[in-house]
Amino acid sequence: ISSFDFVSLTQFDNEIKKCASPFPTLIFALEQAFVKLAIKNNLANDENLNFIKGKLSGINKFKPERNALISLVESDFENKLNGLIHSGYDTIKIKLPAKFDEEKLSVLKKFNVKFRFDPNGAWGKNEAEENLNLLSQLNIDYVEDPVATLAGNIELAQKFPYLVAIDLSAKNFDDLFFALENGVKIFVIKPAFLGSVPDLLRFFTGAKKRNARAVISSAFETEVAREFLLAFASLFPDETHGLAKIKMKENPN
Repeated sequence: ISSFDFVSLTQFDNEIKKCASPFPTLIFALEQAFVKLAIKNNLANDENLNFIKGKLSGINKFKPERNALISLVESDFENKLNGLIHSGYDTIKIKLPAKFDEEKLSVLKKFNVKFRFDPNGAWGKNEAEENLNLLSQLNIDYVEDPVATLAGNIELAQKFPYLVAIDLSAKNFDDLFFALENGVKIFVIKPAFLGSVPDLLRFFTGAKKRNARAVISSAFETEVAREFLLAFASLFPDETHGLAKIKMKENPN
């Protein structure tokens, strides 16, 4: 691709996919670099590029709420949970084992914060329905990927509207759009695992049109990538995004 003189993010995206389609993380990294260089060189021939430029310029004004993470199997679970809440976290994500202690989970009724649950697709279909009914009695925000398959999670999302979130059971944009078109209302999005910035923006536009939620989550990004995550998160300003570990340097400007 070195022989090309790219004039837009869309053109760059189309070309980079031809040689790096099996590597979405690489695509995401290269497109970040392209956007940064395009902005530096005042390239403005692309709607997506201009949109991202505008969002990046405002990320220091966007302060995402913090979402803490804890596992139900941790020792001294209640005290650690209490500590997180007193530290100012108003949304707690709890990793659940395939078989969990209901009595231990009942302690959550004491706390006036939102809870998100993540069993990492470990439940069977019938087990998932039982657990979703149980968890719905708590101050629950959503459950990520109750079962392992995308089809299974879509079916559960149709039975439990606004309770089931699609996370890593959606492997690519085709999966995400399929889930969106089949009624899923909550998505946990890890941009680095998906790749294309234009495709991400297209999905976010579709989610907004269908009144679906998109919660942006971090993985192993560099500082440059974290800027992009904050820019994407700002598209859904009412969400508590999974960006608690992201700390940006102060902008000298």
